[in-house]
Amino acid sequence: QLLYEEDGQNFLGRTSKDFSKIYLNSSYPKPTQELTFCHELVHAILFSMGKKSEDHNEEFVEGFAHYLYQYLKQYESSN
Repeated sequence: QLLYEEDGQNFLGRTSKDFSKIYLNSSYPKPTQELTFCHELVHAILFSMGKKSEDHNEEFVEGFAHYLYQYLKQYESSN
């Protein structure tokens, strides 16, 4: 599924406004989609903790997502 921003630009992923769904752009390779899922999951967690989107530090979100992705890949390869 190809997803678009309001301005018509495609994007990697999005968390729904009610935080119940994470949308991924399926036109990207699987590793990119997996990392994007981790990124959006961090946003969803921050939202569920009551943080507004303007309070989400993208540097933190991206860094946390990379560590989460690395952990999950390491766990996956050890099982």
